[in-house]
Amino acid sequence: LDIGLGIDANATGRENIYINAAVLGMGREEVDARIDEIIAFSEIGDFIDTPVRNYSSGMSVRLGFSVAALLIRPDILFLDEVLAVGDIGFTIKCLNTIRTIASNAAVVLVTHNMAHVSAFCTRAIVMDHGRVLLDAQNPADAIERYFELSDQKEHITGIGGIQLHSFHVIAGGAPMSTERPVIDQGAHVEVEIAVEVLPECTEGARMSVELNDASMTRLLTVPIYKEGEAFIAAPGTHRLKVRMGVFDLNAGRYSFLLTFSDVANRQIRYRHQGLFPFRIAADNFRMGKIVRPVEVDILP
Repeated sequence: LDIGLGIDANATGRENIYINAAVLGMGREEVDARIDEIIAFSEIGDFIDTPVRNYSSGMSVRLGFSVAALLIRPDILFLDEVLAVGDIGFTIKCLNTIRTIASNAAVVLVTHNMAHVSAFCTRAIVMDHGRVLLDAQNPADAIERYFELSDQKEHITGIGGIQLHSFHVIAGGAPMSTERPVIDQGAHVEVEIAVEVLPECTEGARMSVELNDASMTRLLTVPIYKEGEAFIAAPGTHRLKVRMGVFDLNAGRYSFLLTFSDVANRQIRYRHQGLFPFRIAADNFRMGKIVRPVEVDILP
C-alpha cells in the first residue's frame, strides 16, 4: 500500500498515525505500544497534534514513512523516491531502517540517486520511457548505463573578446577522442588549450579550468598560475597545457568548465559550460564523489 494511504487532512498527525496503521492492518494496541517511537522517528513532534492540512508534503511523507517503517514487517517493500524528502539526518535514519527491513524482505528501490543504488542494490534495472534498457546483476554496470543517458549540453556565455581554438584532453599520457571519451578512474589528466585573446581585452584575461559532474555541480576549480603568480593571458594567441592532476573520481559523467575574465573589470569574457563531456570508468560505483584507494599500515 502507498505510504500515507488513508491520511486525513483534517485529522491531527497523532490521529493519522492510528488511521494509517489501521489501513495497513495494525491494531490500536500495536500503535499504543510504539506511538512515542513513531513520533520521535518522524521528527515532527512539535506539530503532531496539528491538523495534517497544515503540514508540508515532506512532513506528511515523514509521518507516513514512520508508521510504515516501525510497524510493518513486509515480505516485499517498494520505495518510489520516498527518500528524496527530508534533511540529511532523516534520510540517513530512513536508510538505516531500510537496511534492517532488507535483511528479512525483498526491497525494490525506484530512484535517480545512484549512491543509494550502489549502497543497497544487488541487482539493478535501467528504464527509459517504460522500456528496460539494461537488467544487470552488477549494479555498477547499470549505474554506468544510467549516466550514459545524461545530456550535458554545452552553453557559452560572456561579453566576448576571447576565441577558443581548441581544447584537448590527455589522460594517462594518451590523447582522448571527442567521440564518447572514457577516462579510467585514477588517471593523470592534462588539458591543452589554444586560445586567442582579442585586442579589445586590453589588459588581458585570467583563466580557470573547472570540473562539473552530471548535475553541473562544481567539483574542482583550477586557477591558472605561472611561476607563482596568477597567469594573465595578454592579447594574442596562446597555447597552454594545464595539469589537472589525478582524476580519482567516482564512476559517472563529467564535463569541463572553462572561464576567462577581464583583468581590468572582472567581467566574464568567455564561459564555456559542458565542455568535453566524458565518462569515468571504474569497476565499482561507491558513495561520494572522490574515490582514493590507499594502503593501510597495520599497527602493533
